[in-house]
Amino acid sequence: LVRPGLDSVAQLELSITENLQREGLTPIDEAKAIHALIEKCGHTQKQVAKRLGLSVAAVNVKLSLLKLSPALQEDVAKGELTETQGREVARATAKAPKAEQPKVMARVREAVHKAKAEKLGGKLSTKDVKTIAKSAASKATKPQASAPKPPSKDELASAAKYAKLVEHVAGKVREAGSAAGHAASGPRFASVLVTQQPAAVDAILALADYWKRVAGFVGEAKRQKLVSKVR
Repeated sequence: LVRPGLDSVAQLELSITENLQREGLTPIDEAKAIHALIEKCGHTQKQVAKRLGLSVAAVNVKLSLLKLSPALQEDVAKGELTETQGREVARATAKAPKAEQPKVMARVREAVHKAKAEKLGGKLSTKDVKTIAKSAASKATKPQASAPKPPSKDELASAAKYAKLVEHVAGKVREAGSAAGHAASGPRFASVLVTQQPAAVDAILALADYWKRVAGFVGEAKRQKLVSKVR
């Protein structure tokens, strides 16, 4: 396809756009190309998004990766951090004083690599990385928090009692699953419960909501424990 009469900016735009269609580009390569389309070709993020078939949010995520330190950008390029995880690190780091941001990123990178080594399978969720990044950024803006208060005797006793009750409930849940019958399909059995045992249905929904909230608290506590181990 020959297109005569193109000026240098149009030629550059075509070159960058063509390069973005290549396979094997890293997220950092894509971010740099998008940045070039904006800075050198005068496009807005919305125009770039439309041209590349991306959402504006996706363009923002890719551009945020360029705010990372070279070492963290290399981690993203190698796949050791996902685009979303890189975005969370950039977002958390931006809240630290500008002069402290390089140190914060270095601490985040060290903590992430240490946490991956500590964790079975070597993988961290986006929430794990977000928690680590926020913790590192907060240390640059706030005084170091004192060590957490050890649990009291009453708290230990309550936790032991709660754990025993949970184990008991888990056993009863397994019994209930057996009582439902392995042959019965989930939707069919649920329809029988709804029509014949409405009180049990209300109890199931209440328990589901309760356990969802408890699981959220437990998940956050595990992430905080992970952060404390890698500080």
